[in-house]
Amino acid sequence: MPLYAGVCETDITPPIGVRLTEHGGERRSTAVHDPLYARALVLDNGLERLAIVVADLNCMPTPVADPIRAEIAAGIGTRREAVLICCSGTLYGPDFGPVGCDAAYLDILKRKIVGITVQAAGALEAVYLTYGETSAQIGISSPPGLSGANERAKANFAGPVAPIAQAICVNGADGKLLALLFSHACAGSDVSEIGSSISADWPGAACERLKARFRNEEADGGVREGALPLFLAGCGADVRPIRQGSWELVRSSGVQIGDAAHAARWNAHGRQDESLMAGETVVQLSGAIVGVGASLAISWMHLGGIRLLAFPAEMSVKFQIDISARCSLPVICVSHANGYAGRGLAASDCPSPAPKDAATDGFQAELVTNAMDEEAIRLAAYRILGIGSEEIAPFPPTPGCGR
Repeated sequence: MPLYAGVCETDITPPIGVRLTEHGGERRSTAVHDPLYARALVLDNGLERLAIVVADLNCMPTPVADPIRAEIAAGIGTRREAVLICCSGTLYGPDFGPVGCDAAYLDILKRKIVGITVQAAGALEAVYLTYGETSAQIGISSPPGLSGANERAKANFAGPVAPIAQAICVNGADGKLLALLFSHACAGSDVSEIGSSISADWPGAACERLKARFRNEEADGGVREGALPLFLAGCGADVRPIRQGSWELVRSSGVQIGDAAHAARWNAHGRQDESLMAGETVVQLSGAIVGVGASLAISWMHLGGIRLLAFPAEMSVKFQIDISARCSLPVICVSHANGYAGRGLAASDCPSPAPKDAATDGFQAELVTNAMDEEAIRLAAYRILGIGSEEIAPFPPTPGCGR
């Protein structure tokens, strides 16, 4: 049975004056440094229809994401569990914290995200998927026990990172690239030069780099006109960019990952089969967020032989390293997806006190507070991926981190 896909994008740059994530919603934007985008990919094999939406936002709370997913599902004729909304993690976008996002902008954002997904579903064409990866590293381990500028400034050279860029190529029947999903595990930058301006941070620079390369290749016939890059934020809650402080440095990180994703595209091989699957697995936790139901819904998708594992949280790179090492199939672990429940650090690295009050809606709360929570999340991921779990040792503490 053939596989079909469609893509679409829209500008979601908010108006000047919205509250910014970087400043906890306390500072409003004064300018636009570079635009924010949302992009949608719809895949259909005649039996299942999946939608992957990526947006230049820090995160989207579950009460915001769930209704959008439901509306998308109704608009394209699929299940809510088959819709994935992934945020890039930029700190220089609209804030969705306890103070709340501007109501007018939020309404426009919802309609735009639903609209591009419906348009993508209306532009389906025959495609095939390939997977590739290459070495890449722009980040360094950062102790999660610190906050603000201290967290971003202190580098931990002994800590773990995932030095890889992964790519899923969506190729038309003619072999020309229609879309490129790519992923890397590194959090957002601290860009003093941007200040109170709106920016898509290094993931936005990576996408612009890929767009420029795509345009150059259109004449050669290897890329479809209007081909789109879609960024999936990896598990990098405790990994910060090495180069930051000025936009040129941040842009250089984005260019590096964009070029790496392009190289991963050329490394892609092994045409995937046309099978598609999606679902959610709910994990019960021990109560990381005071007064909030302690559960975590892990979303997953099978794209042929490629596995997407998506967490509604900022997850430690240790989870990504562990899961990828245990699975024989290509796995892309995604953070900031289908909601936001807190920060998923390894239990041994969680700062104390971990819990936050329910009034924060889970923002900056520590999702994992003990080894039992950590093990529950890992076991759920293993079950989703069909990995044996006879022996599970707790993650070792990161040197220089912990309680």
